Amino acid sequence: MLKRKYEFTLSTSSLDADDKILPELDKTTLYEFGNKEVLIKSIDTQLVEIINQEMSNIDIMDRLLLLINSIYKCTNNLDNDFEGSKIYLFGSRMSGLALKDSDVDLYFCIAGTFGGALSSDRDCQKELVRYFGKIFSCQNNEFKYIQPIIRARVPIVKFLHVPTGLYCDLSFKSGLSTQNTKLIRLYLSLNVRVHWVVCAVVKRWALQNDMKHTSMFTSFALTWLVLFYLMATDVVPPLKLLREHADYSKNTIKSDLMFIEDWDCTFCTLEKAKQIWEVPTISCWDLLYGFFKFYSDPGDLKQFVFCPAIGKAISKDNFHKTPILYPDIFDLKKKHGNPFGWSKLLKYKFCGENFALQDPFDLFNNLTRCIVPRKLRTFSHLCNKTMEVMNNQVQKNYILLYNQNDYTY
Repeated sequence: MLKRKYEFTLSTSSLDADDKILPELDKTTLYEFGNKEVLIKSIDTQLVEIINQEMSNIDIMDRLLLLINSIYKCTNNLDNDFEGSKIYLFGSRMSGLALKDSDVDLYFCIAGTFGGALSSDRDCQKELVRYFGKIFSCQNNEFKYIQPIIRARVPIVKFLHVPTGLYCDLSFKSGLSTQNTKLIRLYLSLNVRVHWVVCAVVKRWALQNDMKHTSMFTSFALTWLVLFYLMATDVVPPLKLLREHADYSKNTIKSDLMFIEDWDCTFCTLEKAKQIWEVPTISCWDLLYGFFKFYSDPGDLKQFVFCPAIGKAISKDNFHKTPILYPDIFDLKKKHGNPFGWSKLLKYKFCGENFALQDPFDLFNNLTRCIVPRKLRTFSHLCNKTMEVMNNQVQKNYILLYNQNDYTY
């Protein structure tokens, strides 16, 4: 895919040399992905479970409201430091990817800090994490297993909310994560097949094959891996197009204009997105197979930075030069800094052999920076193995594969 589109020579020698030490596919993957009917039924069932975890479910809504009110109750007993503060839900619970046991991601917005007033003050974020950790510790009937984590990229306090049985992560940085969640939900809502293939990779394949944990991919990074592939193959629109059709009117109620942490977080509504873009009629099975094919060669992947903001991959050799040579390519609107400083930071974050997937909003954030060449080879190897399994299914069910009326959603 990338070879044809970006014109470079593939090299699989590194993959072949290490093939003996690379893992095999999980047995569940072999069974499900080797049987089209079984896989489609499994993902369809999982999507039903996800829908049951939506806010439209009254029971889920009641539990989340009880959780939020418990946190508010803690602050009401304090002074006026938290007056006017709000709690926002984000992550899988709001994007449309939550299962029954999914954690709840919460952003506690200290009054007036949604736009990022605390984003560069890590000391303040750490202090808030410690502070709320102590408050929760005094409420044994409400909160348990309290764990302040201050060394994370975004400091959080983890806890179990006893009345609801929900495990939670509470942060204080900015509203950037909430806006990113809204964007993911927009993409998943464009068409059920988009939702299906993201679910198949993030909630099925990655979990089965140990691709989703702290030293590999996060759920967030995996989701954007799938969405970038869909952008690059013209299945969904790039963020740039959604920005072009946003409402920039001066009416603050209708306007889509949004800046958080000095990043442009603007995009149009789902209604407008559906008006300007039609998801092509490609079966779920073919979309899923295309994902594994797209990411199947590590020699290919390590040469590029994948950019959801524009829906394109840029060579690492040229990527860090974009703020200087092509300042409009990302429409950089940082209020502070200069192109040369940005160039230096991009080179530090994205160059080298590690996998490079750019955050759609925070353009200095490499979502896959921890994916070193060895891990990248493992990921691509498993993609190749999954393709083989799916191909074997195709060979056994040739007629079934081409019956598009049965398996095109």
